[in-house]
Parts: sequence; C-alpha cells; structure tokens
Amino acid sequence: MGPQFWHEQWQLNHIGFHQAKVHPMLSEHWPVLGLAAGQVFVPLCGKSLDMAWLRSQGHTILGVELSPLAVADFFKEQALDVSTRSAEGFDWYENDGFQLLCGDFFHLEPRHLEKVAVVYDRAALIAMPPQLQIRYAEHLLHLLPHRPPILIITFEYVEEEMEGPPFSVSDQRINELFGHVYSIGTLSAVDALELQPGLKGRGLNWLAEKMHYLHVID
Repeated sequence: MGPQFWHEQWQLNHIGFHQAKVHPMLSEHWPVLGLAAGQVFVPLCGKSLDMAWLRSQGHTILGVELSPLAVADFFKEQALDVSTRSAEGFDWYENDGFQLLCGDFFHLEPRHLEKVAVVYDRAALIAMPPQLQIRYAEHLLHLLPHRPPILIITFEYVEEEMEGPPFSVSDQRINELFGHVYSIGTLSAVDALELQPGLKGRGLNWLAEKMHYLHVID
C-alpha cells in the first residue's frame, strides 16, 4: 500500500476517512493537557478540520500530506489564500499560521520539525499496515530528538473481521512502537462501532477508538 494508493483515493474522492467535524476526543482532552501554544505537527494531515480547530486555540500548524488535492482543498475550504513554493523535496503551502508540506513523510528530516511542540496523529498510524507502522514510528522518533508530547488516535478491532485501512492498533502495539522512549497513557476509550457505520458495514462486530498520550517524564 504505497503512495499511489492514497493519491488514487483522493483523486476518486474515496475519502471516507475524512471527518466533517472536529474530532470530539481532541476538543475534549486538548485543553486539559495544558500544552503551551506552539507548533503542532500533524502527519498525513489530509484536509482535517482538526488543524483549523488547533489553530483557533492559538497554535501554528505544520502538516505533511502526499496529496496536493487534499492540501489545496484545505485552504479552499478554510477560505484562505495560499502561497506556494518548492524546496527541499516538498511543495510548501503556507498562510495564516498553517504550513502544509506536500510530499512523503519519510522524506522529512529533523530540521523540518525543530520547532514542533506537540505531535497530533489523527489518522497516520492507523493508515499503515503493521510493517510500515514500525518504519513510521522509527522515523517519527528520529525526527523528534527533543521528544515533544504525542497524541495518537487509534482504532482496535478483531483483525480477522476486516482488512485495513484503517488498521487495528492495540495498546500493546503502541507500547511496542513507542514505550521504549515515552510514558504512555490512554486519555479516552469508547465503543465506536455505531459511530463508524462504514466500518461496521465492512464486517466489524466490535470497534474501540482510543486517544493515547505519549510524554517523557522528567
């Protein structure tokens, strides 16, 4: 499942993964974390409305996304003009505190994320099959030697019932990927089957959605 797959999903408008509202776990838990205003990194950001919500809370946004259609749509739907430039292997779309890099997440280097204060993974890890999840986690940690906190939203289900994406990510899996560096807590866990009729229609009988908080204890 490479870049071409995701380009085709956007070209065909097969974007059931895009949510038409801000994720409720984000709006509920973000304020109580007490995270200072700063740059939030959103990997595989698509055109998520969560970015606009985070910006409204005083944060600036750094996103990375493969699809130029998704990036262009974000600025259009936010009624924002956009300046563009090409540099360092990415097309940079910028305005009003948003900086979205169109290109491959795995081509990012630590210098691109030097100012990142928080990472918000809404749909990156669950978009990847297990072997690619390992590469993703390793690269993300490589990009963040200063170890900012990370929020990750996951789905968990019986893997035999459905072929991803989205892929099932258990608590154990989160610990395997990040537990050697971060302390991991679960901020929220809900029965999400009725909230995700598209996934229920693909054969799931049980679906949990969780928000994990990864942070380094001083």
